Amino acid sequence: PAMRTFYAILQTQSALDSVQQALNFYRELDRVTGDYVAQQVALKADELDVKTKLAKTETEAFTVGNQLVTLKEQLNQLMGRDIAADFRVNPAPELAWAELDVTAARTLALESRPEVREARLRIKQAELDKRVKRSEYIPDVSLALVYVSPRNFNDFVPKNFAGVGFQMNWEVFDWGRKKRQLAEKEKTIEQANNNLREAENNVRIEVGAKLRELQQARQALRVAELKQETARENMRVSLNKYKAQAALLSDALQTQAALADADYQYQQALLAFWTARADYEKAIGANK
Repeated sequence: PAMRTFYAILQTQSALDSVQQALNFYRELDRVTGDYVAQQVALKADELDVKTKLAKTETEAFTVGNQLVTLKEQLNQLMGRDIAADFRVNPAPELAWAELDVTAARTLALESRPEVREARLRIKQAELDKRVKRSEYIPDVSLALVYVSPRNFNDFVPKNFAGVGFQMNWEVFDWGRKKRQLAEKEKTIEQANNNLREAENNVRIEVGAKLRELQQARQALRVAELKQETARENMRVSLNKYKAQAALLSDALQTQAALADADYQYQQALLAFWTARADYEKAIGANK
């Protein structure tokens, strides 16, 4: 739950950053358009249109900001901190070497996944049972000490008797029972080894698949980042042109609409990335 909440904070924080940039754009556009209306070089309807978009963006910023505060409080509670403690998380990091190397990832998973550890313990238990069963072929030899003090006998009978010797118990004829039981123990070991190989192969396959999904999601996120940066730069240029009366209001609004679409695609790519990362971490046994 903590990691899922952490990833949700990353996504919501990124969404709030995008909304804040859109808010700054509309505030500046509202200021410039208001000046143009006062100079009678822009229509009042244009100013109202900008103010409407500004109000909608302010509402969106308020909503996303509240979502972020709630998620931070939830994470603080999960981590045992003051729920009012404010913090900011870092953006999506580059993948580490272990996350790019399938061999290293599989090795880590085989050491961390509980089903693999359980399968190995079952082998050890089966081998121990076999050793115990094999020990039944060894005679049970023990040291025996006997001490007797007879009562109510004549004086010519010794008062105390003591004896030391060895006692051996050995079931010579078992009609093949021990052999059959030992064979069953060997089959149990063989089955436990098969289960271990199956568990390890399943983990290797899952880790490989989740790692490839993570790499693909990271690449898609990088493409979305570049599209977002391009749309943001186009918006900046369009706003400057509008200030210099070298572009129409519709042109500036169109670039903002393109940026909003790029922001949405980035948020979807970011969600896919963190989902893939959470699935990968689960596959390697990091989320325990």
